[in-house]
Amino acid sequence: MGGSCGDGYGGGGAQTGDRMTVLLGDRTVSLVQVEPFAMAAGVGQVDHALAAPRPGEVTAVFVSAGETVAAGQSLMILEAMKMEQTLVAGADSVVTDVHVGVGDQVEAGAALITFEEKDA
Repeated sequence: MGGSCGDGYGGGGAQTGDRMTVLLGDRTVSLVQVEPFAMAAGVGQVDHALAAPRPGEVTAVFVSAGETVAAGQSLMILEAMKMEQTLVAGADSVVTDVHVGVGDQVEAGAALITFEEKDA
């Protein structure tokens, strides 16, 4: 379902599904909603992975395998085009593996960290 948006600053845009096109003066920016928690290829139904929302370089990793994390906890920082993005845990869980390290280049959708549900 499509829609339109505007902010009163000479901008506007349109949304279709998970894609939004924003018009700002003479610039057009296309945005895509990404679900950072996705099933990783080859990972079982209980384990989940934090997927890279975009290509970039891992500049910091704050967790290690076996560590219990809380929803909203910072896990790592991904940098692309001099912009840093802190990736956070989406739920209380246990880190089963960290697949990348500082300095690694990753592609969008790459599994960065795998998790299992935290026992209640």
